[in-house]
Amino acid sequence: DLRYFDSRNDGAERAGNIDNRNFNAMFTLGVRAHKFTATWQQMSGDSAFPFVNGGDPFTVNLVTYNTFTRAGLDSWQVRYDYDF
Repeated sequence: DLRYFDSRNDGAERAGNIDNRNFNAMFTLGVRAHKFTATWQQMSGDSAFPFVNGGDPFTVNLVTYNTFTRAGLDSWQVRYDYDF
């Protein structure tokens, strides 16, 4: 899964400067009940990734305890899942 978000100013800029590019990738290998996943996300620009109207876009490292969407932040994740 490869995703790219390009968020920049347009209009009156009442919410402040918006300048963010988000590239993220997720690769998964599944064998029977086992699943191995590796993700990588790169944030660039001068501002954090915008959440428009409280929505949650799918980015590979958007998790409950941290969104990992600050400007200039690179993050990765390796995980193992087992389907009981």
